[in-house]
Amino acid sequence: MNQMEEFIKEHCRDYGTYPMVFDKNIGLDITIPNHPELKVAPPREYKAVIKITTFRGTCYEAVHYYGDIEASGPHLTIQEEDGSVMSISGYVCEEYQKMSKDKKALIDGRYRIEILRGVTQKEIDDDPDRWYGYDPGDSTNAFYSKSEIFAIAKKIIEYRFPGWEIELDDCC
Repeated sequence: MNQMEEFIKEHCRDYGTYPMVFDKNIGLDITIPNHPELKVAPPREYKAVIKITTFRGTCYEAVHYYGDIEASGPHLTIQEEDGSVMSISGYVCEEYQKMSKDKKALIDGRYRIEILRGVTQKEIDDDPDRWYGYDPGDSTNAFYSKSEIFAIAKKIIEYRFPGWEIELDDCC
């Protein structure tokens, strides 16, 4: 494992079984053999959005920001008899239900990754109640600044989603 992959593993919590790097063709080769009307379509645009949220100002003593990456991905479609194509989700068919979680995660329409960082000894010493039970280096999704989230997320996107457009959605 190279240094960048170690960085990724330390700073990401994937909400699916995802590869280390997302090629733009990923998932497009997945088929449901007994249902030729079901096809995997590429996303309309290849975009990875950095979403930053907080409870600051709405929750007593909240001082943290949180970050996720939501990236567009391929999705399942069905071609109707009149030739129109519609995106579908939910229950599709038994064959889809039996498909591995790994494959389903690739054609869910979006990928979600939570941004993490390691807790420091200084944080634990400065606020032992807040960090009770944590050891230095343990993962947390709580950041003190939006710029720290953005820097880490941008680095992750550039490695994991090569060629995707990067957008910032700063909800706070």
